[in-house]
Amino acid sequence: TLAFFHEDGEPWSIAINGRDPAASIPFDIGSLGSAVFTSAPEGPLVVGSARATVTEGVIGGVLRLTVPAKGHVNVGPSRTASALVIPVNRARDTGLNTELVVSSTGPPVELNFVLRDADGKKVSGGLTQHRLPANGQMVRIIDGLFPDADTHKFRGTVTVTAAGGTVSAMALHLDNAPPRLASLPVTPLRDIQPAADPR
Repeated sequence: TLAFFHEDGEPWSIAINGRDPAASIPFDIGSLGSAVFTSAPEGPLVVGSARATVTEGVIGGVLRLTVPAKGHVNVGPSRTASALVIPVNRARDTGLNTELVVSSTGPPVELNFVLRDADGKKVSGGLTQHRLPANGQMVRIIDGLFPDADTHKFRGTVTVTAAGGTVSAMALHLDNAPPRLASLPVTPLRDIQPAADPR
């Protein structure tokens, strides 16, 4: 089943492959087969998530995103964990930034974000918390997530720890010179406790 959720966690009805809008659609893929699901490009930009679940077998996937004035980017399936580390960059003068997308994979979660420099040291103003509802999602650029930190010209990492459940995440490299998108790696940290302050 392919299910869709708004950023507030509520089911989201979407028209896929020309069908009537639905919040979830069943699918079957034969052994070594494939399937393509395409949403209509019309309408305003809306934030949400898609989740594929299977009753047997294993599947993989690629999400192709189109962002106006930025182009296209292909993103692999998000990995699920209670703690993650993500590389981030920002250069205000050139418009370079990193966008983080974090989604709850089920129950509500309390998120702790820690910003660290390239040497792994905590950055002043680089601590923040956020609550996600069940199946909810948040999208933030680095300076929006850490408004009190000096990210005028920054390279480092963000660690995310979740209490109460697990999350998946995606990170996008946003560049204005020239306009382009790129997917950044998201690495699970399975050896630390949820909501802990990783060192």
